[in-house]
Amino acid sequence: MFNLRAVIGWALVLLAWVVLTIFLYHKDFKGIVFAQWIEYETAEGEIIESHESYNARGKGLADIDYYFLAEGDVYRSNKINFAGDMRESEHYLQKYPVGQRVTVYYEKGNPDFSVLEPENKAIWALKGVLLTGFFILIYIYYFIMSVIQKSKRV
Repeated sequence: MFNLRAVIGWALVLLAWVVLTIFLYHKDFKGIVFAQWIEYETAEGEIIESHESYNARGKGLADIDYYFLAEGDVYRSNKINFAGDMRESEHYLQKYPVGQRVTVYYEKGNPDFSVLEPENKAIWALKGVLLTGFFILIYIYYFIMSVIQKSKRV
């Protein structure tokens, strides 16, 4: 027979994973999902670091840091776009060398939320993940309901 507590436990683990993922990648999530509602201001910035690093799978990623002046304060960021680890290092290292002047886009009233390329490049990937998670939650709901119905018959 099905163990209802185990099913609920796994549902909570899945929910915790989704919440943790959104928390850790909230800027990417905000830039992808809510892009059309973000009102950007622009500022001139300068690239201060531009080098290649590697992720756990050994893929080269561009680590590019820049600073800019906004609303009377100096800010530093490394967000190129909202595609996360999908950055191809060689392309971005050539495009953003140290000393390069750049246009920085930041959220009006929130310069901590800044990016060099605000175009939404990962929307389809995120929509796929969210849609899959939605269907998993529906499946878990109906599974739990069927277990409850079976336990009432017994």
